[in-house]
Parts: sequence; C-alpha cells; structure tokens
Amino acid sequence: MAASTGYTNGTLIGMFIETTSGGTTTKTKFANARTNDFEMTSDMIDASNKDSAGWKEFIAGLHAATMTCDGIMEEDGSVGSGSESAEDLLARAIANTPVTVVLGSGIVGDLKLSMQALFSSFSLSSPNNDVSTFSVKLQVTGAVTVGKFV
Repeated sequence: MAASTGYTNGTLIGMFIETTSGGTTTKTKFANARTNDFEMTSDMIDASNKDSAGWKEFIAGLHAATMTCDGIMEEDGSVGSGSESAEDLLARAIANTPVTVVLGSGIVGDLKLSMQALFSSFSLSSPNNDVSTFSVKLQVTGAVTVGKFV
C-alpha cells in the first residue's frame, strides 16, 4: 500500500504499543480508541536583559511530550490478542515501566512518531445508561523519533 496523500482522516491514526521479541517487532493497537492526542512542548528560557529594547527575548530549552487516548471500555476477553484492552493498559500503568509507543496510521510511507513513555494516569468512567469509557495519559521520557512506516 502506498503512502497516504491529501488530508489525514483522524480515524486512520492509531496509538500502538511496540514490542520486540526474538528479532520480531509487533505493534498492538489501543483497542476501541475514540481519540489519540500527542502534544510536544518546549521550555522557553527568558534571556531578556537591559539591552532588549523593552522586548522579551527567549532561547529554546528542553522539550517534553505527552499523549492521551480515550476509548470505549470492553472486557479483556472480547478484545482479542491483537489489541491492547483497557485492562491491558491498566496493567501497564500499574507496572510503572516505560513502554515503546508508536503513533500513526501504520501505512508504509506515512508519518510515524515513536517514543518511550510512562503511563501517568488511567481513568474509567461508567455513566448511567451509556457506554463505559477509559482514558490514559502517557508522559514521554526521552526523545521523540520522527520517521516513516516501512
């Protein structure tokens, strides 16, 4: 399949946990996701001084990134082994160890963001007469790699 062209339909973009075992890399998608968000920020260091002519001056500092995913809760047994269920994500959050997360369409040639991240929060919402939903927030640790799916 060729790389996507034109505007990107948000439905195509998924959040995946990437694992490697015995030289084989596997990506498992967050199940039943409704939204995936990625935000990168950069610290701005105030370098203003008496020679700044009344204007603030800044230099770039450290980068940071977070990701969030909201989805519909589905019991682990019905999700299947090809996806990360809400229960799987909760287990990863409890384990408190970094995971490799990939964000993108999975289509060869399309944008691929890869990073190590820690689960910083997990929430479950169960309103009356509505579907139960989950939400996870991940804190990126280290650099974000910008590449293409191959």
